[in-house]
Amino acid sequence: MLIKYLDWDSKFFGLNIGSCQPGVFSEENQKIFWEEFSKKDFDCAYLFFSHEDKKGADLAFKFGGLYVGEQVVYEMRREDWKGDSSDGKSAVLGKISEAEDIQLLSLARKLSETSRFFMDPKFRSFAAKMYEIWFEKLKNGKDSIIVAAFDEEKKIIGFIGCSITGNVGKMDLVVVSENCRGKGIGKSMMRKAMSSLFAKGVEKIIIVTQAENEAANKLYQWADFKLNLSENKKIYHLWRK
Repeated sequence: MLIKYLDWDSKFFGLNIGSCQPGVFSEENQKIFWEEFSKKDFDCAYLFFSHEDKKGADLAFKFGGLYVGEQVVYEMRREDWKGDSSDGKSAVLGKISEAEDIQLLSLARKLSETSRFFMDPKFRSFAAKMYEIWFEKLKNGKDSIIVAAFDEEKKIIGFIGCSITGNVGKMDLVVVSENCRGKGIGKSMMRKAMSSLFAKGVEKIIIVTQAENEAANKLYQWADFKLNLSENKKIYHLWRK
């Protein structure tokens, strides 16, 4: 089977959604791919290509695939961490108030505009809701950490939502309010999020983002996260015609 059926995505979008990992959508597999795509009545397939696979990406474009961005992965290992340098300007949230919940959800919805789903006109109207669900899952997660920054009026102007799986921490959602950028808020939250995750015993922190999100990439590079080039993937959405 070349195309993996994605249960959550299919139920969320009300469509038959599948995905193909790097190396699958190739000249050699075209006959089998299209037979599967048609037989299983897929509406859309996410096609992933390694950074080096220009031939595969060109083939996706040839067949009408929509390029929606390049996924890049950053990593920070415990041995490379320079230690806790939290500045006290950001804090780990405990019990979240109703007002804070509204502010966090608003920021999560705004963050959705940087996602590959927002880049696809056929998914765009679903993007904000998808990020609301993602935030709710983080908020209610057993090992989740939410770091937030506040303005002088105690309004949340940025947050980082983190999760932990085994000994690996992940910064899932990272966002700063548009009118508060360039003031060191992202850096403050990164320091606090890193120290909080390593304090929980993780050995590695990962961040997945879009190569096109320049501000985010600059922030992670500033924090000394390293690109894991082997995990970089170009993504196309291939829709049924």
